[in-house]
Amino acid sequence: MLQITISKRAAVVITVALMLIVPATAVAQSLFTDVADNSVHTPGIEYMKDSGVTLGCGDGTTFCPRDPVLREQMATFMYRLSGNDPNTAPSVLPLSNMEVVTNISGQFTNSDAWVDLNGATTTHVVPQGREGFILVTFGGESVCENTLGYCAVRVLVNGTEISPANDLDIAFDSPEDSVPGLEPWESHTTQRVSDTLTAGTYTVQVQMRVDRVDDTSNFRLDDWLLSTEVHYTG
Repeated sequence: MLQITISKRAAVVITVALMLIVPATAVAQSLFTDVADNSVHTPGIEYMKDSGVTLGCGDGTTFCPRDPVLREQMATFMYRLSGNDPNTAPSVLPLSNMEVVTNISGQFTNSDAWVDLNGATTTHVVPQGREGFILVTFGGESVCENTLGYCAVRVLVNGTEISPANDLDIAFDSPEDSVPGLEPWESHTTQRVSDTLTAGTYTVQVQMRVDRVDDTSNFRLDDWLLSTEVHYTG
């Protein structure tokens, strides 16, 4: 029988060589003592923990991964995940939500009272436990004809004009000389921002008016775009 003798030094060299040719596998280290580091479910479980959706079970050091979930527990998980639970980190909701409304149909007015711009309305919901503000951007093509002062737009949130308000004489467009028969279409954009809003439903509406001289005064809006964004501050 053939007998092979290996010195201690040679054994160390062989051991190191074997370690180098075996690929290393990176595994996530679980925050729960009963969740294996190499489990395919560990990243999802850790997300639930970090987001505050689950607190674990028992004293919070274990997850009880094999235990069934009751319907009432499921409701709590979904409540926390929705961002409505004031005791759960708000990072589970996006920092903002946005809606864009466009219209290529023109509308005109010769009214010196405020008139709703048809279709220029959106609704946003600020969830329980959150607060923020609405940033409104409105732009479009306009014609301002034969007016005494200017043509204006304003933005209302739940019926109240938001800043900057038109009592500061902020014009969207102003009259200018034009060649007879040619309308001086121009593109204009304005932004408005609301005060801090708490939980609730908020309707955004754009209105238009003209500071008119007579019935020949006109304010026309066409190809407009309304963009509303809710930015959460808490």
